[in-house]
Amino acid sequence: MSSWTDHVKKVAKEKGISYKEALKVASATYKKEESKAVSKPKKGDKPKPKKKKRLILVDDDTEREPTIGEIDSVYKYILDLINKDKIPESVGEGILFTLDRVSNMIDRVKEERANR
Repeated sequence: MSSWTDHVKKVAKEKGISYKEALKVASATYKKEESKAVSKPKKGDKPKPKKKKRLILVDDDTEREPTIGEIDSVYKYILDLINKDKIPESVGEGILFTLDRVSNMIDRVKEERANR
């Protein structure tokens, strides 16, 4: 219920009067609560970027080759982790090197299949 309604009911009960009568009496003693400020974006503010979905592999996915898009997604994620100092740069570079090799292998396989 609203704070106004609660106030009117309280006044009616305290004074032993009807709700209708309490509406008139309660207006003299009611103190409006401060409304919570809702911050609106300022002009020129950039909206927060949406969280990107993380690549999650299920057991069935391990039987297929990853797509170049999936590899790129993981590559960007690892770069982000390196930039935020979540993983050591040396470890991240090793992972990125491996992802590059996998990506190149997939490209070569696709070329071979196309040439058949």
